[in-house]
Amino acid sequence: MKVIVKYSGHICSLTGKKKEIVNMGETGTLGRLFDTLCGEYKNLSSLNEGIIYLVNGRIAKKEQVLVEGDEIQLFQMMAGG
Repeated sequence: MKVIVKYSGHICSLTGKKKEIVNMGETGTLGRLFDTLCGEYKNLSSLNEGIIYLVNGRIAKKEQVLVEGDEIQLFQMMAGG
């Protein structure tokens, strides 16, 4: 199963990419995808709790099951005042 992953902001600088296609094997969740990405991009794991996930334009949690062709966007949460 292949999904499209899009990165923005600081996450884009950590991966060196704006977008890529990731092969998830037969099935997987958003959490498993993130673990896979952390294996490839070691610095990404430091943002674990600070990422907002969108799947096909909708906010999603790590438990969400992904399907072939899903488009995942990763955004870093911003803080400020």
